[in-house]
Amino acid sequence: MSFFRRFFSAPRVWGLSESQVRIDIEDPVSRGLIHATPRLNVDEDVFARPGENVFGPRRHSGAASTEIRRLTVRPVLGQAHREVERVRWSDRDWLEPWEATLAPGVDERLPSLADYQRKTDAEVESGITLPMMIEADERVIGVVTAANTVRGALYSTTVGYWIVSEYAGRGIASLTVAAFIDLLILKLGIHRVEINIRPENEPSLGLAQKLGLTHEGYRPRYMAIAGQWADHLAFSIDRESLPNGGLVEAIWGVNLLGE
Repeated sequence: MSFFRRFFSAPRVWGLSESQVRIDIEDPVSRGLIHATPRLNVDEDVFARPGENVFGPRRHSGAASTEIRRLTVRPVLGQAHREVERVRWSDRDWLEPWEATLAPGVDERLPSLADYQRKTDAEVESGITLPMMIEADERVIGVVTAANTVRGALYSTTVGYWIVSEYAGRGIASLTVAAFIDLLILKLGIHRVEINIRPENEPSLGLAQKLGLTHEGYRPRYMAIAGQWADHLAFSIDRESLPNGGLVEAIWGVNLLGE
């Protein structure tokens, strides 16, 4: 790739333009796609790290109703990583107890934000990773990510996500994860999507059930969470088990991809 093309052309996202992978959801509350206020029994009061794990259930902050006129799911690229990290850091008391960490006892350091940004943007362009920020009326409220993507004979990826406490419990994660899975399989050509959930995370298990994901089994000591190895349950969906038209159309009766 030439210098000018690399540094002055619009970034590519898995071979497509940013606009081709962007998802806009207009008036999600009035259309009945999400709730106006938090609900303790909603199947998404949860978090998950990119391609790794769905974090444990925690009660939402009890925030009052917030009208949302538009939900947007779009790639995290360039300086957007800094805004995402600012939002995550500001809600760290809510998120960090359930976040994946380096494995216990390893001689490894986390990258700086600048190094992470460069590495992730390169992986987005090459089709390995795809972090998408979730925005409510242009305000970042979470992230849903595909990571550890394998092509060749598999064409599989692993999905994770998180939602800030103020917007948890409203069905936003259920809707955006479903839309993201539809995007991965129907538009980006992924054959199989996997999500791993901690057994004690009942709300996340409810999300997997609502989306019709297949339970594949128990994975003891699968991943380090808060510095300790944690067991997980594996769920998946593939092209053949995806409903005609995708998950969002099957569950909510709308087509968000315009396919």
